[in-house]
Amino acid sequence: MANAFCFACLGRPLLLDKRQEPVAVKTRKALAVIGYLSRINNFSATRETIADLLWSGTDRTKAMQSVRQALRQLKTAESTTGFDFLRASPGLVQLDAAAFSSDLTQLMDLLNKGRASDFREAEDLWRGDFLSGFEELDPEFADWLVVERERVRSEATTAAFRHLTHINIDDGGARVEAGGRFLLKVDPALESGTES
Repeated sequence: MANAFCFACLGRPLLLDKRQEPVAVKTRKALAVIGYLSRINNFSATRETIADLLWSGTDRTKAMQSVRQALRQLKTAESTTGFDFLRASPGLVQLDAAAFSSDLTQLMDLLNKGRASDFREAEDLWRGDFLSGFEELDPEFADWLVVERERVRSEATTAAFRHLTHINIDDGGARVEAGGRFLLKVDPALESGTES
């Protein structure tokens, strides 16, 4: 499947196999590791950074053990997905940019094209906020997540608006209508989307 992605992070996070079927992951914190790595530069972080973010109230030894367990869970699940996307060394955890894909990456690709059909596909991909339901995993992670969710919304709406500033009547207004529907799904209170 050419458009297959292995991580659905818009709405309730899911790890997916090549048929786009959910793959069981033992803990939500393991999925949160993927979500975090997917949004930082170079897709990589130290194990200590991950421990501080997701196990902030735990002493360092136990937190590092929890990171190791989460990575084992992901490596086990990874073999089921058919996507070899995670690299872990003693100090660093990294997503393989060549193998990793997400619904957010696919959404941004669609929005950058900006055709009516792209907006309709993007609307289907937007199942909800980035990492929905993961707010209570850890206070440090919750703080990061609030900022990151706003960043995701901003990136998506900015990409959509780039294509909606010039009205093209050749398509009968289909692009503007589809773009407006997408914007309203991302943020129902977005007045600019209702004006489109």
